[in-house]
Amino acid sequence: MGKSTKNDWSASMIGWFAILIWFSASLLSQAAYIASTGMPYEADAMLDSMGSFAWIIIGIEAIAWFMIVALIGSKAVKRHIQRISESHSQESVAPQA
Repeated sequence: MGKSTKNDWSASMIGWFAILIWFSASLLSQAAYIASTGMPYEADAMLDSMGSFAWIIIGIEAIAWFMIVALIGSKAVKRHIQRISESHSQESVAPQA
């Protein structure tokens, strides 16, 4: 049960699915609201209805976005460093003329 196989999903794959599900749910929610009222969500009205909890929710969402950006940025930096190290290792192995 503890063995990992190739069929297991990686954490990044699960993360991308979570982002896709979150985006799709937001889009469908907005579409349903527009279908029922004829207008899109009003951000000011939603924030006013939440009262003081609005800032807590905004903070949680800001932290989530920061984590997503940090994850993507760290992956990009790792890939860039890996490409640089691969190019240096290929240069040292190549025979000289």
